[in-house]
Amino acid sequence: MVTQVLTVDLDLLSINNSSYRLLDLWGDTSLAKDLFPKGYYANYLDASQNEWFIKEYLKQLDAIKDRLVPYFKRLFEKNDRCDLVLGGYECGDLICHRHILKRWLAENITGVWPGGELNGDVVYFDAPVQCVIDTSLDPSVYTYVVGCHIIVYKSDQAAEALRQMRLYDAGPIINASGVDLKLGIDTYRADTEDALRSHLWAPRMYYLAVKEKNDVDKLYAKARSAV
Repeated sequence: MVTQVLTVDLDLLSINNSSYRLLDLWGDTSLAKDLFPKGYYANYLDASQNEWFIKEYLKQLDAIKDRLVPYFKRLFEKNDRCDLVLGGYECGDLICHRHILKRWLAENITGVWPGGELNGDVVYFDAPVQCVIDTSLDPSVYTYVVGCHIIVYKSDQAAEALRQMRLYDAGPIINASGVDLKLGIDTYRADTEDALRSHLWAPRMYYLAVKEKNDVDKLYAKARSAV
């Protein structure tokens, strides 16, 4: 699974929906303190010194790599297919440590790539609903319904259906077996076509991501070659 790491200026945008998992880099946690620049601040420096700032921050991250990589791997595994958003408080052309951290994570963890900076523009997508629908409907009703649903005809197919749903961001699982699958996720009863369709899709809100205005990619590559 590919995990996208995005960034956001928390002064401009509050992330509070289930489409993202927010990591506040200014929060009062031991992790945030480990990740905060130690004694040097990009926003207090002339832009010409950004390369120096990035180089110093890379040294800081590299020094605790053995702790950071396992932590973020566990976080991504629990991410439930939500993008991770690193939140900071520098905007415009200023380089915040969130911009460096997401590139460092992509460099050090397979399957992670750095996304853009979130802004206030919102789009809505239809997302599969990951639940179980118990039904006694004839298969001719639900086999033609368009959607990423998974049909279980026998109870011994349940575990594989759950794995497939999570692996491919599919759903829901339509339970035609007549027995309780006991998968530990939301389960609904649908014995009419309308009831079945009501559980197939749900809108999910996403903020649009844009490329940062600063030249951080080139600066990162240059600083990395010097560390």
